[in-house]
Amino acid sequence: MENTEKVVPAHWLKKLEIRNYKGIRHAQVGDLPQGAPWIFLTGRNGYGKTCVLQAVYLALAGKVDGQTILVTDDHFNIEAEVMVGQHAMRFVTKSPEELPMGGPKGHVPLIAYGPARLSVQGSISANREKELSSASYSLFNSDGILLNIETELLNLLTRGKTLVQSNVEDSPTARQEGEKLLGKYNFIIQVLMELMPGIVAINANPSFQNMQYMEEGDSKPKLFDELASGYKSIIAMVGDMLIRLFNRQPAASSSSALEGIVLIDELDLHLHVSWQKKLPGLLSQLFPKIQFIATTHSAIPILGAPEGSVFLTLERTEEEGIVIEKLDIDVANLTPNLILSSEIFDFQDIIASFNKNLSELRTEDTIAEVTYHDRLKHKLQAFLDSGGKYPKDLFNK
Repeated sequence: MENTEKVVPAHWLKKLEIRNYKGIRHAQVGDLPQGAPWIFLTGRNGYGKTCVLQAVYLALAGKVDGQTILVTDDHFNIEAEVMVGQHAMRFVTKSPEELPMGGPKGHVPLIAYGPARLSVQGSISANREKELSSASYSLFNSDGILLNIETELLNLLTRGKTLVQSNVEDSPTARQEGEKLLGKYNFIIQVLMELMPGIVAINANPSFQNMQYMEEGDSKPKLFDELASGYKSIIAMVGDMLIRLFNRQPAASSSSALEGIVLIDELDLHLHVSWQKKLPGLLSQLFPKIQFIATTHSAIPILGAPEGSVFLTLERTEEEGIVIEKLDIDVANLTPNLILSSEIFDFQDIIASFNKNLSELRTEDTIAEVTYHDRLKHKLQAFLDSGGKYPKDLFNK
């Protein structure tokens, strides 16, 4: 019998409390629902969405990433509680002193991405790249660099082929290892193509120096730098995610087995609206045991939010400063206009600024309905102009 049990993230954020971190004096949110696949953060510019993502990272991993000190702020206190099944892990990060509680820092597999997600390793010196490509650097800095999935793919392919072509009698284990590497190569290619339906093929070029991408309807393959920003953003971020998670969880054989929490600032950046809607569901389908926490300025990713997602909004008052509010809202039956004007975005001014006559405002749900109603209006007017007679081709136009 097919197993229809719903897979939920292995680690999920239950509580967060922030004191004196950047512009946040005191903000907290608790009792987040079990196993939410996505937590979306919304709020006006300057209200602290990025600060909240940074606070989550600092709480769970500390303020030092490798050799990089992420923040130098004094006297902040960030606490978080993460659930692993029925077990709660409590983390506290303080500055200037750091006092981990509830387990060692880094116990939760954690990756963070800032809005700059187009630069990958290979463009600057190796020493500088190492500093700029830590698991959280891009969330705290604008010059972050992601791990290069093309380099990883080419290594898997060349090593895999070399081992497979070795003498079976002398080294059957080597051949098995080669087949495993080639299987991982093909799996990563498939993941990237599932996330980018407009890409119909990804292959190593004959010289094995880089990868080539074939777009639908195009007869010539493109290199990474020749792709549109949307494609580059997905390849760079998801490729980096796969490398880091597989390195940390080597026993995992597919993305569906990978666990952790992934933070993404400005999820919608570089993406066409069709991708903005599809991406949350696709990522949860490919990484069902991962919880994603993302900021967005767009209503479209929320249309694609998987069932059970959570919506948090940041508000600012003179008395309390920045506060986090958990919204009790069901978006399943809402259109973008309703999502924009809801408390998720609180954007009431959804009418074009150059509208001069509200009576002419179109309120249809789709442009197809607008076109249909315009044609119907034209036909009715033609009927009236004909004096009530039906022209032979009236309803064929």
